[in-house]
Amino acid sequence: MLVLDLTRTRFMDSQGARLVEDVRHGLPPGVLLRVVARPDGVPYRVLEVTGVRRDVPVHDDLSGALA
Repeated sequence: MLVLDLTRTRFMDSQGARLVEDVRHGLPPGVLLRVVARPDGVPYRVLEVTGVRRDVPVHDDLSGALA
């Protein structure tokens, strides 16, 4: 499992969402990708608007992502 913690990220645009997708596609088979982003943060909104949240689980905190 690979967890990307974006909770300290203050700025993200569509290129950041694309990077998350590129990472997802580049992972070996069987490796899960999970993202941590605060619901009130920019990364969360960008992942929502770009549709990345449909393909990658986004969790509010690290413990949720690791569960």
